[in-house]
Amino acid sequence: CNHFFGVRTVSPSMSDCRAALLLVISLAVMTGSALAGVAPPLRGNRLGSRKVVEVKQGNGTIFLLTLPTLYELPDNASAGFVRTYSDTCGLFDILLTKYGMSGGGPPPHIHYADDEWFVQAGPGKVRIFTHQKATTFIPGMLPGFNAPPVKVGSAVISTGDVLYSPRGSLHYFARETDGEDFYAIHASGYAMQLVYSAFSATQDPEKLLYYTGLYGAPHDLTGRFVGMDKCGEKCYLKATGPVDVGPPELERLQKLFDDAEKCLSPAQRPAR
Repeated sequence: CNHFFGVRTVSPSMSDCRAALLLVISLAVMTGSALAGVAPPLRGNRLGSRKVVEVKQGNGTIFLLTLPTLYELPDNASAGFVRTYSDTCGLFDILLTKYGMSGGGPPPHIHYADDEWFVQAGPGKVRIFTHQKATTFIPGMLPGFNAPPVKVGSAVISTGDVLYSPRGSLHYFARETDGEDFYAIHASGYAMQLVYSAFSATQDPEKLLYYTGLYGAPHDLTGRFVGMDKCGEKCYLKATGPVDVGPPELERLQKLFDDAEKCLSPAQRPAR
């Protein structure tokens, strides 16, 4: 299965590949219809206007990132999807966190099929944890289980910052301060609403790994992905060190946003 791999990726043996395939099959069998009946995650039902984020670039210039037209969440909602796979012609989804206390965030996880952008559009700071040396995992490969655990570092993003994490990368994040308008964009985001819903179904680490892994984004509450399962969250949220990340690909993100506007009917578009 080496044809799945590019530069600087994990290179499994044939036995590793067979084990990965068996793992994917077993996840599907064990999970079955476990998420049937789980309430879908919140999504707004009224479209607002397009907003512009002044993104700070490494060369000191500003990139004016125009967000797509977004659904507005209820005032009492702290997080929810403001665009989804189904209303962007299958291009992406956007999960918005409007506000929140410091420390909140998901556990270490991998998106096998989604590129992800983190955009801190409002006030506040978020600490992003990811690999110190870029590593890409294919479906079924789980660091700490059938691949070496990932050595992670961390970087803080603040207002106007964007960090890009390509598919197959491990990452997680936590709020460094109270804040608002933190966007996570998944391209394509096909099953992310189901992944998000899994957290309302269970907080059991093994079951959550099964549920989220079935939909292509395994989440590990124990810290085993990053070699910190002996002390878990209290250790992996303190990880420091450099991170190996590339440029944020802002032009590509802007094109996705602009193309998605064509997916809205005239009746859906807000009045100018």
